[in-house]
Amino acid sequence: MKEIQVGIGGMTCASCSSAVERTLNKLEGVEKAQVNLATETATIAFDDSSLDLDGIKKAVQKIGYSVVETVDQKTREEEKQRDLVNLGRRLIISTILTVFLLVLAMGPMLGLTLPFSHLTNALLQLVFAAGTMIAGSAFFTKGFSTLVKREPNMDSLVAIGTTASFLYSFWGIFEILRGNHMVAHDHLYFEGVGTIITLVMLGRYLEHRSKGKTGEAIRKLMELAPATATVLRDGQQVTIDATDVQVDDIVMVKPGEKLPVDGVVLSGFSAIDESLLTGESLPVEKSLGSEVYAATLN
Repeated sequence: MKEIQVGIGGMTCASCSSAVERTLNKLEGVEKAQVNLATETATIAFDDSSLDLDGIKKAVQKIGYSVVETVDQKTREEEKQRDLVNLGRRLIISTILTVFLLVLAMGPMLGLTLPFSHLTNALLQLVFAAGTMIAGSAFFTKGFSTLVKREPNMDSLVAIGTTASFLYSFWGIFEILRGNHMVAHDHLYFEGVGTIITLVMLGRYLEHRSKGKTGEAIRKLMELAPATATVLRDGQQVTIDATDVQVDDIVMVKPGEKLPVDGVVLSGFSAIDESLLTGESLPVEKSLGSEVYAATLN
């Protein structure tokens, strides 16, 4: 058995992570796969005699996502920041177009007299709605792609709803051309297209920004943990990399040292400063059987 952790690209909601997790767990040789949406990673335990990383990549790519092998953390953060900036620009464009759409669609209903005909109004709404769809093109490329692959997600819902509204309103323009001007009031829903795309895009922008801040806080917290650990091997104290500590290893933590890993106290009595995790100002007493946590201070 082998266990690896890889980055998963393209996930936008909980249904995305569920789809990737289901796909990985169905692969022959996979004992267990867990996908974390917040960190955009997957932890996979598998039999490396019947499955390799290429097989995992192909399975994930088949449902519309990507596998990112171990990449420099700084590089990943820079990529995420670029994605956030790009999303912010698209959100601004979509918001401006949606404001114009709402004025055109709701203005006459609120008594606002517009200086052009019903047909011109409808055509302008068509252009602005198409603009919001271009700004939110990721919803359609990802949404319809996952729908075709029978792994629909939230993007699929947005894509289907806005496309249906757009096509129905597009038919309404032909009705106006035929002289049925009541359609301009009752059967044009271009503003719905823009509003849905803008609001969902706003939610996604806020989500990405908060995930970035949370991830940064977690990384800073993890950096507080010591890089090395002192373990007992055959009765001898051996200093090893903290990431090499195994389950059932006995780790020795001297007074004034930070704990390199989570664990349970096997012997000794002390007080642990857990303020960076819990906010408690006073150290917490620990004895046989007490749980202790990485990066806290003995």
